[in-house]
Amino acid sequence: MSRRNVGRAKEGRPRHVRDESKSGCEDLRAEIAHRAARLIAEDGVNDFDVAKRKAARQLGVSAGALLPDDLAVNAAIKSHQAIFQREFQPAECRALRKIAVEVMRWLHHFSPWLVGAVLDGSANHFSHVELEIVSDNAKQLEIFFLNEGIPFNIQVRRSRLRHADATRNDISLYEISFHDFPIEIALYRDHATRGRQMHTRAQLAAVELLLAG
Repeated sequence: MSRRNVGRAKEGRPRHVRDESKSGCEDLRAEIAHRAARLIAEDGVNDFDVAKRKAARQLGVSAGALLPDDLAVNAAIKSHQAIFQREFQPAECRALRKIAVEVMRWLHHFSPWLVGAVLDGSANHFSHVELEIVSDNAKQLEIFFLNEGIPFNIQVRRSRLRHADATRNDISLYEISFHDFPIEIALYRDHATRGRQMHTRAQLAAVELLLAG
């Protein structure tokens, strides 16, 4: 079945005859990655896992081993943007990097790191600036926001991992608005906890070099 026919098939009905061969699985995984990329780049779905599961459902595939990894989806996003968004996406990403630099300067006392789409160059108008801070004193960050008159929301990302002292390895996510741009700050208790995250990150000087380039 061609990709065009797949896209026109009725929502919710199986679209693929399952090919159990290695090449068939790889082709289907790639198709899921590209559909997920379109959901992120065109529809503003900002969670990779959600986009992958939705793309799989559109293809009549059960979520599981066939889901692509985040690197494959990110590569598909950049490919999609190079073809369909090349006239405006680079400028949108640059604008968000400027905002990131402003926020990082504002938060310099906490030595923030930039991560995510703004750093890797795949950000567009749907994206938000993602930062990481390592601190064992969440109250210090919250008091800073309060003193600056910045409202914030907190979400907790639960984890099964635990610290050496047996306390939970949960991550606090702070959501704020900076010049009307959404900012998400992940607060890690220590560098060992953050070290388990494999994504790329950069501090202020490196982000400033990106803008200067």
